[in-house]
Amino acid sequence: MNSSLKKSEGFTLVELAIVLVVIGAIIAMGVGLMGPLIKQQKMVKTRKVLETIKEAIIGYAITHRSLPPDLSVLGVRTSDGFGKEVLFLSASISDICQDTTTPLSLLEGCSDSSCSSYQAKRDNIAFVVVSGSENQNIQTNNISNTIKTYLPEVEVDDYDSDFKRVEKYDDLSIYVSLYELKGAISCSATNSSCSLYQGTLLNYTPSSTKLSYRIDGSCYPFGRRETLSDQDPDDTLQVFYNSPTCSNPAAIVWEAKMQDADINGDCTVDLKCYLSGGSVICINQ
Repeated sequence: MNSSLKKSEGFTLVELAIVLVVIGAIIAMGVGLMGPLIKQQKMVKTRKVLETIKEAIIGYAITHRSLPPDLSVLGVRTSDGFGKEVLFLSASISDICQDTTTPLSLLEGCSDSSCSSYQAKRDNIAFVVVSGSENQNIQTNNISNTIKTYLPEVEVDDYDSDFKRVEKYDDLSIYVSLYELKGAISCSATNSSCSLYQGTLLNYTPSSTKLSYRIDGSCYPFGRRETLSDQDPDDTLQVFYNSPTCSNPAAIVWEAKMQDADINGDCTVDLKCYLSGGSVICINQ
């Protein structure tokens, strides 16, 4: 009787070794790709944080016609995607609508640490917000009313309040000029030719947002569309967020006299309110 031996099925040690090597290579490739991916996500988050802070500062300026004393009053996140606090560099501005210049300038794209040459100069800067980015080292500062940003290969550190570490520049920043703020606030000269003013208030915020407004000493709920008639030039219009009785000064998100808010000289005021970055912003158009 012929008998046949059945081969045992399974992996040999050589085959197992090859499989383990392949798995190890795949894992190594994955780990190698994770670093750049995580960095990219943090950079995207940082840019969003800077943009949110910028919008919140503009919202503050619209309400107060001045810049905030610091970022803590804005009620938004102030640390970047790498966990470091964002730096707020601002010009000295007493009244955004009255001031015509600022002493602060920005030199962009400096080619060396002394900034002997640069790509562009911006005058009348209102503020700059800066992230230390990946190296978590803020390298940008206001020195004698001049802020400098550098090309990536330049080794520099103008800001030593966190620590002094000269290395390749990688800060991220956003700037806003005085005239951008004037445009957001819709500053205008007083129009003395109008004896009475009309107004239209439009509410583009979600229905859950609670707005109210006060004019000529009286408080009203802010619906989707409100109409003002025969208002005196010195009547002050105020818009409040989460203050239905118009009694909380900290809740004012927009304020101006009717004559100051008339940007077209046609004796009318058109105000549109939006929700942006968690804050209500009203724009006079």
